[in-house]
Amino acid sequence: MKITTSKSQLAAATKVVESAIAGGDDSSLAAHFLFRVVDGAVHILASNGKRLLASSVLTGAVVEGDAATFTVSGWRFAQFLNMSPDNACILDFDGASTKVSIDGRNLRFASLDPSAFPFWDDALKSAQETAVIKAGRLFAALAYVKPFVSTLDTRTPALAATECRAGTFFASASQSLAMASVPGLEKTAIRFHYADIAPVNAFLGLDADLDISIREQATTTFFVRPDGGVFGVSKWIHAFPELKMSRDYLASFTVNVDSLRYGLRLLSVASAKTDDRIRFEFR
Repeated sequence: MKITTSKSQLAAATKVVESAIAGGDDSSLAAHFLFRVVDGAVHILASNGKRLLASSVLTGAVVEGDAATFTVSGWRFAQFLNMSPDNACILDFDGASTKVSIDGRNLRFASLDPSAFPFWDDALKSAQETAVIKAGRLFAALAYVKPFVSTLDTRTPALAATECRAGTFFASASQSLAMASVPGLEKTAIRFHYADIAPVNAFLGLDADLDISIREQATTTFFVRPDGGVFGVSKWIHAFPELKMSRDYLASFTVNVDSLRYGLRLLSVASAKTDDRIRFEFR
């Protein structure tokens, strides 16, 4: 089977899925991109074998020969694309390996057995849409709560994730709590392990203006782009604790961020290196 496309189209399609692959090990499907043809369209898939999965559609590709499914090493393939000019690209799969040619540059990638890949077609079909939101808005909310999510998933597994309840993301690392309310997410039940927030935001950050369809089923949350790109995350199995929090604060004050940042740096000069506690006092 031969696929003819351009380097720019191929690079754009792999960018959508590359944060869902595991790094390094060429002998694992978790580190490979998988190519398959569905109804004449070329799809690129990836899954890190844990909680992440993704797929994209290679637009404008021409397929010759019988449809086949094959894999290529993800990081090697991405490196090859990064150092290649934006010219025509041909992927020629012979049943065991794929010869990739761009402007006289040729590399051959061995394929792993695609039958062991964890396809998720049925899960995506069964998922129900719970919201449509701009990618940039969801990106901002997740970026805000990420520093407050606990990384101690063996000690405090319930806090090792952020969860969206009634349109508000909650995160806590025991000594702190963050909340980020996002209108439009009232019907969602998103729950991410802390390690999955960065890959999700890598996907969302590709285009902040895109309308992202959030589709959920029992075990997986899918984010679907208008161009068919999909990023999926397995829901963290431990529910975030029920916290009695109120936005009716006993007191509040407004400060200039740069002034506060300078004040903290100044106080740190006089503090013990092992003491990172700050006390606020106001009347």
